[in-house]
Amino acid sequence: TNRFRIVYGKKFLDPDAVRANEEIAEIIKKFGVQFVCADNGAGHFANRDLEMRLGMPVLRVCYAGDRLKMQWDGIAGMYKASRTRTLIDSFTNIRHGRVWFYDWKKFKDLAPHFLAEYHEETFDNRGNVVLKFDHPDSKPDDALHAFNVMFSVFKETRDPKGFIFG
Repeated sequence: TNRFRIVYGKKFLDPDAVRANEEIAEIIKKFGVQFVCADNGAGHFANRDLEMRLGMPVLRVCYAGDRLKMQWDGIAGMYKASRTRTLIDSFTNIRHGRVWFYDWKKFKDLAPHFLAEYHEETFDNRGNVVLKFDHPDSKPDDALHAFNVMFSVFKETRDPKGFIFG
């Protein structure tokens, strides 16, 4: 099949990144993952800790502007991605059935993270439509962004066909 397969996902509730990374590293090893990517965000320490546990690099992605969908920044050592443009691409691929999510019974806890997202259209100073994605403060969208970062890197690099996200 020509669909992007997600084979595992989990919401980590422990705010201690070191303890969460212990489990994440075990899951990655269990599935034989050979390629790991993560939102760079505020997770510099967590990403580095995960690299040390795995003995492999963690490819970092940072949301930065909307000019280009994805661009490798060799100086920073990470991909810079348009939050809006990558989310449009991710939602379009989900809507068209190009993404396969694992067993619903297991995925249903993460589904609200995808369903909470909405978009608003505003206008810039030239009258162009500007699309902005957001979510209510009371509803997290962390799993959506973990998926978005992973799916965007996949689309950019065409690396592994099945991914784990959390």
